[in-house]
Formats: sequence, C-alpha cells, structure tokens
Amino acid sequence: MAGRNRGKVLVVLSGADQLRMKNGTVLKTGYYLNELSDPLGHLHKAGYVVDFASPGRRTPTIDPQSLNFLKGERKTQALARVETREGLARPLAIERITDDELVDYAGIFVPGGYAPMADLAGMPQMKPLFEHFHRGFKPTCLIGHGTAALIPSIAQDRTWIYKGYRMTCSSDWKDRAARVVWRRLPGGPPFSIARTLKRAGGLVAQNHIPGRPFVIEDHELLTGQDPGSADRLGRAFVKKLAEYQKKEPLF
Repeated sequence: MAGRNRGKVLVVLSGADQLRMKNGTVLKTGYYLNELSDPLGHLHKAGYVVDFASPGRRTPTIDPQSLNFLKGERKTQALARVETREGLARPLAIERITDDELVDYAGIFVPGGYAPMADLAGMPQMKPLFEHFHRGFKPTCLIGHGTAALIPSIAQDRTWIYKGYRMTCSSDWKDRAARVVWRRLPGGPPFSIARTLKRAGGLVAQNHIPGRPFVIEDHELLTGQDPGSADRLGRAFVKKLAEYQKKEPLF
C-alpha cells in the first residue's frame, strides 16, 4: 500500500524550541516524538504523501522529554520515521500557503509537544488554514498540546468555526503531575489549553485513566488527548481520510 500515492496531507508543526512558563522559566521543547511518528507511520503505510509546514519555515525540533517516553525498538522506529523525512528539515512557511495550494491536500494534522503553545496558539495564519479544511469537510487532526493550534486569534472577527464541536486535548491534571510529581514543568504552562478551548465554545472531554487512549471525532475534526492516544489517532485519521476521498470533491 505504501507504494501507492493516495493523496497529500499537510502536517503543521511548531517552529519553537522553548516555551516560557508561568514563573518566567524557559522549558526546552518541540514536537513530541511519537505524536508525530505514530500517525506518520499510518499515513505512509496507507500511501499518503506528507508535506510539512511551520511558522517562518523554522525547522521543528524534538521535545527532549519525549525521547524518554519510548524505549528500545519503539524509540528506534520512531526516530527512523522522522529522520528519513527530508521535508521535515525544510518545511513550507505557514504564512505563504495559499488557499489554491490547500486544495491539493486531503487533510491536515498537528502533532503535540508543548511547542505549539508558544507559536501556533492564536496565530492569525492558522485561521485560513483551518477554515479551508472546515469548508471542505476535510479531515482535521490534532493531538495533545497540538490542539493549542485550534485556539482562535484575538483578531478573529467571526464566530469560531469549532464552536459546539466535541474535542479533547492535553489535560491540566497531567501537566500538574508533571510539575509536582515528576518536576518537569517548573512554574507550569503559561495557560490551560482545555479551559481556553472551552471559553471559545469547544465541548472538551478528557479521559482521566492514565495510559488509556482517548480520541474524539466530531464532523471533520479528530482529536487525541496525549502520547498514549497517538497510534489510535493515526489509525482513525487514515480511516477518516479514506472516507472523505470516497465522496465527491466539493471544490
């Protein structure tokens, strides 16, 4: 199946490698390895071509904490999936992608890691990207802290397109555990993604059982809660892409 070109998917990544926390300390971050590599594996196996994009064409970096999440062969395979992607080092600029160019993509995916909180959250240029996929009912997939990209910019002058949608995102309780128990988040994140999405009108639900995958699908939107949901999300995304492509194109 991997030899067959099923279409293109746009993968939007943060270009940030650090995040300023509530108390002013700086956290080294980037994309969470398996939140990118697991869905990439499913997309590649299904025959999709992937293009990467980031703010200002900045090269995305791996969140160093995510390297500890995987062990042995799983880590080796995950690193191989991202290191063999030449386009990851030379992403497109989010700001320069036109609506005409977006027509070529069957879906969009935003992986997590804390980095999206630094640059994708509230980024005005994310609005036309998401609106394009929303208008065409094209699969729109996000996971973990990558859901920060859904947060509308302050300058948005219309009702948020995902108001009333069911969704999930990284959980505050897990961030608190990382800060208090594991001492990995000094000062805590600068804001709560869940609370911000709720204020915007999202119907946010979360699983409170550690390690259990949690994925929510509503219309074209597909969201996963955390790294433990990455494999299930990747499978669901490929299925949703196939379902979309069976329908007549809307434009």
